[in-house]
Amino acid sequence: MARPTRPLISRQGAVEQAIALIDEEGLDQFSLPRLAKKMNVSAPSLYYHFADKDELLAEISRAILKEVDATPFSEDLTWQEWAVAASLQTRRAILRHENAAPIVSRYPPRDTLTRAYEHSARYFTEHGVPPEDLALVLNGLERLTVGAATAEAMMDPASRARVFVNVTEEEQPHLSAAVTANQRTPEELFADAIRAFLRGAVISTAEASRVVATDSAQA
Repeated sequence: MARPTRPLISRQGAVEQAIALIDEEGLDQFSLPRLAKKMNVSAPSLYYHFADKDELLAEISRAILKEVDATPFSEDLTWQEWAVAASLQTRRAILRHENAAPIVSRYPPRDTLTRAYEHSARYFTEHGVPPEDLALVLNGLERLTVGAATAEAMMDPASRARVFVNVTEEEQPHLSAAVTANQRTPEELFADAIRAFLRGAVISTAEASRVVATDSAQA
């Protein structure tokens, strides 16, 4: 469809209205004609700014993830706690727009927020993360954060506070005991899972040298 010669609406306004519509009605009901109707414009007005629905969805993903602002994080944080703080903000942003969570998964942040990844890479480098481990850390944080938040967003809200659902002491005694013993909220579980990943993701050069030296001494 040909684009009109001049814009009747703004690109940012269309994205904001699209997010509001998806928040209200769900992703399955979303379409460009439906958005145009909500904005009281014709569908060609949207095509002035977006070549197709995919381009609009990518902008929605970018807008949701732009709600994550890393700048307020204290520069005194360790790089691990800085990463946890950023991951928590990303999780919260996705859960604020739970109906749009699959969009963020389909259009992942590395494709839309390169500047944010550069900021993270700089911070981690300045705090001692070896360059050869940066890709592992950034890729792992993305997959854990977006994957976990998307999965949580797609759950029945009444079930989100439970670590595992449909668990009974009679049929799953060990799992039931683990659920009963758990004292963490879903957000605390998420944060500690990020910390556990980061502990295993990076071994400092000094520690690696110590491990090699110890192995050599024991040989």
